[in-house]
Parts: sequence; C-alpha cells; structure tokens
Amino acid sequence: MLGRQIQQKKQVGLYISSDGIAVAEIDISNDAHPALKSCEFISSSESSEQLKQLGRYIRENNLKKQPCVVVLEDTQYKIFQLPLPSVDASELMSALRWSIKDLVDYPVEDAVIDVFRVPVQEHREEKAYVVVTPRDAVLQTINFISKTGLTLNTIDIEELSLGNIIEKIEGQQRGVAVLHFGQKHGSINLYKDSALYLSRKIDTGLDRLEGIQAQGAAEQIYESIMLELQRSLDFYESEFVRPPISRLVVAPRHPVLQGFCDYVSSHSGMKTELVSFAEIYPDSTVLNDENQTNCLLAIAAASRKIEAVA
Repeated sequence: MLGRQIQQKKQVGLYISSDGIAVAEIDISNDAHPALKSCEFISSSESSEQLKQLGRYIRENNLKKQPCVVVLEDTQYKIFQLPLPSVDASELMSALRWSIKDLVDYPVEDAVIDVFRVPVQEHREEKAYVVVTPRDAVLQTINFISKTGLTLNTIDIEELSLGNIIEKIEGQQRGVAVLHFGQKHGSINLYKDSALYLSRKIDTGLDRLEGIQAQGAAEQIYESIMLELQRSLDFYESEFVRPPISRLVVAPRHPVLQGFCDYVSSHSGMKTELVSFAEIYPDSTVLNDENQTNCLLAIAAASRKIEAVA
C-alpha cells in the first residue's frame, strides 16, 4: 500500500502477564546507538489498574501514539515445528491450519496462525514454526492497546522477542543457546544468524529454583536442565547439520540463576553467562537486576526493528 511514511523516534515494548505488565521505551533518535530510556513493571492482575498505571507511564514519558510491540504470555499461544507443506504460497496457510487442527483444544477456525520458516540445508526437508493463538486472545490484546493511546505495531511471542536481543549479542552468528526462565517454567531456544532453529519448554521456573536453592538441593535439578539442553544441542547439530553451539545465555538476570550459570560453566565446555542489557544499552540509567528480570521481554519487544508506519 502507498502512504506517507512517519518517522518514529521511539518504540514501546509491552509484556502482559497474569501478574502484571512490563513496559519499556527505546529511543532511536540516534540510529547507530538506540537507547533504553525507561522501563517499569506494573504489578497488578486487574485490567483496569493495569490500564490506569500504564496510562500514567505513557503520559510521563510522552509516548502517546508511539508504535508498540506486545509480547503474548506463553499461556496464550502454542508453537509447533512442522514439515513445511509442499503447496503453492497461496494455499500455505490453509494447509498449515489443517495440519494443526488436532494439536489445539479449540476449533481451528477460531485460531489466528502465523508461520516462520526454519533454515535448513539444501536437499533436506523444509520446516516451519507455526504459532497458534485463539482469536479472542488477539482481539482482547488489540482492544487493550487501543485504550492506552499507543499505536499497535506488532503482536509478538516470547521466542521471537528474545531473538531481538540475541541478534545484538556479539558472536550470535556462530550460534547461541538461550535458556529463559519464567516464574513457573522455562524454555530452551537455539539461534543462529538471528534465526530461531529450535525451541523447547522445560518444567522448571524461577519459583522452583528459588525453593530448591533454599533447601540446598540444587544440583539434581541443574543436572536435569543440562540434560535437556544437551539433547536440544545434539538435535540441532544432527537435524540441521550445523557446527556445535558453545555459548549459553541465561535469562533473565535474576540472582537465583547465577548459581546455575556457575554450575554449567564448571561442568561443561560452554561459555555461560547471564543476559546483560548493560552491554547492549551501556548509557541507560534505568537498568538494575530487578528491572532486567521484570522487564526482560518488554525490553526485548521494544528492541524490535521499528517498521515504518504509513
């Protein structure tokens, strides 16, 4: 479509969860050095209170009508890696909708689906990730954002949003594993050249790690996580015929995860580190471990490459 391009200098990232809303603001006035200007976690499960506090944040930071990227909580969608159907491009979405009809517990006609390809070697079976979310969840998100005064640019998912940060990490072209922990569970995500190759869920989250560390019995769960990670890395090497990944980034920057990083470093050959936004946004005055934990996905969302608004 033709239209007048509007030069945007800021982008807002939002992560809406059952516990609250994380919000972050990236300023791209200097294209070469985008700046994290602000971030905040609104701790409330009440939609009206979330909207009120988010409205305050938008007013205080002069963000009215700025483009916004929203990351869905992982309970709102499912993601499947499937063989890419051998059909014309015009028929692809219909074919994928048919492929996932038995994988979701609601009528597939009520789903919004999206697809992104997984890079594979020539002559190997083409694969794609299919993201499926109930249409009502998407409409609810759109309706919420319309009340904030922000301009909705994109609705994203955790796995791709994390990739926005990973592509800024030096050396990610050679491949990097990201172990992301939410409160209740986590995920293993493998990236190379900014592309997501593999994503797997794990049952362990920050709550469980905090409880186990308090009991002084963390090594067993560390070993279990490392086993799942190694299986993922082995699959990546064999299935995609790629060189071994030797770097692990653990997120968020939570104190309970430092012990896990130390354990992996001493029991494997992987370079292991907690994610650090301070390396990406060195001039930010709002970064501390608490904000990096609570606002991880909001900052990642705001870091997405800004698309022109017509």
